[in-house]
Amino acid sequence: MSISKRIKFTAGLCLAVSLLSGCMKNVDVPAFLKSSNTAETPVQTVLNGVTIAKPDDYCVDETTLRVDSEAGFAILAHCDAVNAVEVDAIPQTPVIYTVSVGERATTPFADKIDALGPFFTSDAGASALSRSGNGEDVRVLDQFATDGGVYYLHVRDASDDVLTDAAETYWRALFGVKRRTVSVSVLGLRRHDLSSDDAKTALEALVAKILRENNADNG
Repeated sequence: MSISKRIKFTAGLCLAVSLLSGCMKNVDVPAFLKSSNTAETPVQTVLNGVTIAKPDDYCVDETTLRVDSEAGFAILAHCDAVNAVEVDAIPQTPVIYTVSVGERATTPFADKIDALGPFFTSDAGASALSRSGNGEDVRVLDQFATDGGVYYLHVRDASDDVLTDAAETYWRALFGVKRRTVSVSVLGLRRHDLSSDDAKTALEALVAKILRENNADNG
């Protein structure tokens, strides 16, 4: 994998979670895309007071962690990939997760959820969802709120010039934890046949796991 592709890959993942809580700038190339990496990832990762639960066999790549007083960001990949010694040894993992945590708000997330639909149908909302920042590349295929106060988006993003390895469509979830907006995305890769239903199921499972880990009431 060339350096330019690695940089595009990281930039795309960063921009993919730019909504509301935002993505931290200047994210390094993820360790699992580097030619060597021996650092083990921590058992537990906390972003701005929110514990980031992980799917089984997945790890946080510490090189992508970004935390300040207002926001946090991390990339999750299969542990074998995160700790791979050689790029060629990276397993054929079907998905990558991105997680961002926004600044603490004065009102619960549920109080803002009704405004999300109109926002995402606007030009500004499309730009926020675009990996390149170009709203013309984005089409919202579906969006809905659950009774539990989680907002889901199914998005098609044709920004191939930014993230060449990612499938055009992805799922994102927005929800509240401890008065902070958490954004979680699941990104399939072009070389894998990952159905929309499988991606959505994987995302729902991680959202539920994060909420349980934080004993959250989606506030």
